[in-house]
Amino acid sequence: MATSDVAFNTHGFHMDAEEAEGVTHRTGSHRRKALSTLRRREAKWLGMLDQTPPFSAVSPEKLRSRVAKGIPNALRGRAWTAILINGDKLGPHLEADLIRSYQPAESEAMFEYFETIDKDLHRTFPKHELFGELQGLGQSEMRDMLRMYAYHHDPPGYCQGMAMVAGVLLMHQLRDDAYLSLCQLLRKDKYLLGMFDQGLPRVQILTATLDVLIEETWPDLHTHMQTQGLQALIYAVDWFMCIFAKTLPWDVVLRVWDMFFFDGFKVSLRVAYEIIRLLKPRLMTQCPGIQELMTTLRNIPREVAQESVLLAAVLKSKLKESTIDRALAKAGYVPQPDRPHPAKRDPPARASRVVNVQPPTPTQPQQIAVSPVAKPDKPSLPAIRVTSEDPHTAPETAPEIADVIESKAEAVTSTHMHTVDIDAVVQEDQDAADPANEASDTSSVTENAQWV
Repeated sequence: MATSDVAFNTHGFHMDAEEAEGVTHRTGSHRRKALSTLRRREAKWLGMLDQTPPFSAVSPEKLRSRVAKGIPNALRGRAWTAILINGDKLGPHLEADLIRSYQPAESEAMFEYFETIDKDLHRTFPKHELFGELQGLGQSEMRDMLRMYAYHHDPPGYCQGMAMVAGVLLMHQLRDDAYLSLCQLLRKDKYLLGMFDQGLPRVQILTATLDVLIEETWPDLHTHMQTQGLQALIYAVDWFMCIFAKTLPWDVVLRVWDMFFFDGFKVSLRVAYEIIRLLKPRLMTQCPGIQELMTTLRNIPREVAQESVLLAAVLKSKLKESTIDRALAKAGYVPQPDRPHPAKRDPPARASRVVNVQPPTPTQPQQIAVSPVAKPDKPSLPAIRVTSEDPHTAPETAPEIADVIESKAEAVTSTHMHTVDIDAVVQEDQDAADPANEASDTSSVTENAQWV
């Protein structure tokens, strides 16, 4: 399919031809009214986010009401950052230091985590434009983000399901903000503490709590499901681990996440409770066996999952806070302290590429064969033989002296023709004859040999 033929919805997910044909667009007065309402809500959220600190001039009840209506999509990432990160005065700075100190050194202890992360990348939101390209920007940022978390937070390290949470954050936040948000979600008891730990303790508590709520509210449905051997731990794990990101339409998912960030994991229990309530007639009459029950619960019908039905039921739910707390206690929930931020640690040292290199000892310098440098030939001067104490009385030596003078003149002329500096040549000979320079040259060669 050509790039121009690919259609994406407003949230960045690829739509097939049938979905694209079913998209309706508001026109005329309906469109103008919707845009006007959106601009007013954006102005209110901008006013709250521009406060120092954000939301400081608005009451919690008013903020909860605005969150329940949905954060404008253009400001959702900024609002999530303000809710999750700005309220923690110390943690974000510590985690930011960890981002800067992280080095992707695949030590033996991290290899298993890193391998699992790489396997999950292409399976996480493959139809979204940010993550659809193999080794593209989205997948690279998700890999870095999950590896950083596994490196600095072991336990829990990495568990399948974290990638879905990280992916939703990356759709709305920059990588570092998304990483800080992930750290806050996974370390706080209010959110996902214990959700991805060994044995999935938070998952077991939430699914058991849902079973308690079903038993106390609809005994007949509970009996029907128990007769088929169906418990919430079988069908609702994805609901709680991914905060319904794999279950509900995306516009509903984002509204649920808005409320989840503000009120915590009890929002997930309330949404799960309302899904069961809306599906109860179908489950009792059209699902006689476990196969039909599982199909319905894993593929929630559109008429139930749509925003105007499910979210309206959640916002008007009659499920009391005290009822949720009692069911949690019956399921064995005990509030836990937030997990502390990890301390900064140095990455494991990388192995050297040079092995078994023994440095030369001072008494036995390493010998290296060095090719001699060619020097210009210099004329050799014949010895002057004097047969008498007075040269003037030895005429037989005059021809020999004349030959020496002529030879030296030819040597000087030849040397200048070849542009060789005679003084430099003489200085070279003197340096070579100096024992101190000779020892210095040997030391320099020995020092350089250590790096060969």
